[in-house]
Amino acid sequence: MVACPFGALGYEYSDALSPAVRKCTMCYQKVVQEGGIPACAQICPTKATIFGKRSDLIEVARGRIRSQPGKYTNLVYGENEAGGTSWLYLSAVPFDQIGLPINLGKTPIPELTRDWLLAVPLVLITWPPLLLGFRSLFRRREQIAEEEAKNRKVV
Repeated sequence: MVACPFGALGYEYSDALSPAVRKCTMCYQKVVQEGGIPACAQICPTKATIFGKRSDLIEVARGRIRSQPGKYTNLVYGENEAGGTSWLYLSAVPFDQIGLPINLGKTPIPELTRDWLLAVPLVLITWPPLLLGFRSLFRRREQIAEEEAKNRKVV
């Protein structure tokens, strides 16, 4: 949830004892199983929310910008941000003014974390034996110190 640069995830408190982090599923069942479109796109009276292939949506967005240049900023937000997103936005004001991050760059976010994620198995394999080795070493030192202390008392 914290890693999402768009703040798209949020807690759902349908059960107070086990809140879940969820986001819009774009009516997955309706789209995939029934071949329909999401309810938000279906009922939007102004066609502000539309659904389709990404390439088609980019063309629609560019067409709207070309046909009404004074109405929209000259940017299809989501086309290149963070490597390109599944959501595309048009706006009459700069996107940072409506709360969208503008400093995401063009690199897909998974590529930014890939090297760190590749290190996880290495850490999981090497750290437990290393820590157990240190534990055994310090225990052995304590045992030797206790034995030496007993031997001094006996003599």
